[in-house]
Amino acid sequence: MKALPIGFSFDFADEAKAVFNRLKRRAPLPLAQEICTDEHSAIDQMIFGYFGFSELLNDTREQLLNQVAFRNRRSSL
Repeated sequence: MKALPIGFSFDFADEAKAVFNRLKRRAPLPLAQEICTDEHSAIDQMIFGYFGFSELLNDTREQLLNQVAFRNRRSSL
């Protein structure tokens, strides 16, 4: 990764720090719950908005939850 000269200029550093400070004060939740929290939604909106993928957010969440459910089912066999 060090060989790739990629840099991003995010304009939401203060908002990201505020979310981080809220998250560090609580225990993580199971993914199916965590993905629906206000903090996770804020992170998703910042990142998806920055890269111009906001319209893909709901599909991405759904796919993530489907993958986790699939792996959980598979691991319990």
